[in-house]
Amino acid sequence: SSEVDPVSNRNLPQCEPVLCDTTCPLGYEYIMKDGECCGECTQVACTIKLINNTVQVLKPGDIWKPKDNPCSYYKCEEIEDQLVSVTVVRTCPAFDPED
Repeated sequence: SSEVDPVSNRNLPQCEPVLCDTTCPLGYEYIMKDGECCGECTQVACTIKLINNTVQVLKPGDIWKPKDNPCSYYKCEEIEDQLVSVTVVRTCPAFDPED
């Protein structure tokens, strides 16, 4: 600080607490790290934004099938230490009237 100790003629330290931002986006969790003052947001789930602007949260390994679309499903996979949402769309074979 700019305040000086009259005996040592040195500036006095002024301490203030560090305020950590602990709010994380959906699908993330605030996790403390050893030896660090503040933690960080770590991804713990996949988020899938749907056409109607709703969000579906899936943990790794989870599969979600929308009721209104039986031909597709969503899953959350861990790929090289990252969580990735995967959309799987099943298509029917071409219709052959002879068959």
